[in-house]
Amino acid sequence: MTDIAMSRTVRQDLPDGTIDLAGGDVRMPFPHPEVSSPLLGPDDQPYPPTAGSRELRELIAAATEPAAVTAEQVLVTPGARAAVFLTLLRASGRDVLLPTPRWGSYPALTAMAGARPVSYGPYPHVDALDEARTAATALVVINSPRNPDGTVVDAATITAVLAWAQQHHITVLFDQVYRGVTAHPAPSPLDTAGPLPQHCVIVDGLTKSHAAAGLRIGWAITADLHQLTATASHLIGGVGTRAQQAAVAVLRQPPGPRQQALADLAARTRAAAAQLDRIPGVSCPVPDAGFFLFPDLHGWLADTDVASWLREHHRVAVVDGAAFAAPGRIRVSTAVPDHDLTTGLRRLTAALSTRP
Repeated sequence: MTDIAMSRTVRQDLPDGTIDLAGGDVRMPFPHPEVSSPLLGPDDQPYPPTAGSRELRELIAAATEPAAVTAEQVLVTPGARAAVFLTLLRASGRDVLLPTPRWGSYPALTAMAGARPVSYGPYPHVDALDEARTAATALVVINSPRNPDGTVVDAATITAVLAWAQQHHITVLFDQVYRGVTAHPAPSPLDTAGPLPQHCVIVDGLTKSHAAAGLRIGWAITADLHQLTATASHLIGGVGTRAQQAAVAVLRQPPGPRQQALADLAARTRAAAAQLDRIPGVSCPVPDAGFFLFPDLHGWLADTDVASWLREHHRVAVVDGAAFAAPGRIRVSTAVPDHDLTTGLRRLTAALSTRP
């Protein structure tokens, strides 16, 4: 069996006094409903439905409006990465095209699914996909807004990629888990293609858009749910009843407070990008969406393990861009408490204004 290393973006245990800007979860104050329930009740005794409760699936489907999605096209999973993995299993024994840069877990999940990861770029032009395609290509991953740099794929490109994939009998895994973390929703195949194409699987969840990483609620939307649900019945069995009830409460919240929190998050992300971009030798564009900054340090650093240097000598944790197939960059989260962001940015600015 292939040895799988620990994810470099997993939540870290850090020395006291270290500011953590490396997380992928939202840690700033966010409006959440009060959900009170016993630790174990009658609802928890039987197995939950594999695809998820009818109520939760209907709410997820309704949230995709104006797209014509039904509850019968939704599979609830324990976190979005479980939905990603279930979809990748379709490519077992074949090739999966992955973007660069990319979320660090895509290659590991692809290998765990028995498929072979193949990088493509530039992102996500059809010509680049066609150059990377072989007879063994079974699936292509599109992540928009993209982790780690917030890049959003426009509607015309999504339409072109879907047509290309259909022509070559390739499944499109469209990971839009960061779609809700922007003032203006990024385009989705649900918006651009009319009815969801048979060869496309949409992955989303509550982790980012609703700051609910601890619930571990994700989902897949597909026109052909049978295969994913059949696999999930063996691998997952169903998501915990209490977590699904909490997810229902989250999705039933009025949108106003969450939209204000997202607007505040976008403003702090723009301000943080401007602060880092002023450092000589550092280029830090404002991301299209999401809450990650992905500054380019190529003009500043040589062969330094900058993430370790920042953590050990300046007490601020970030993620090395190499974890996303983009060495020479670092990923910085802005979705942290005000004090942590202010202190972390001050330490980053002081450190990157010198030389290691």
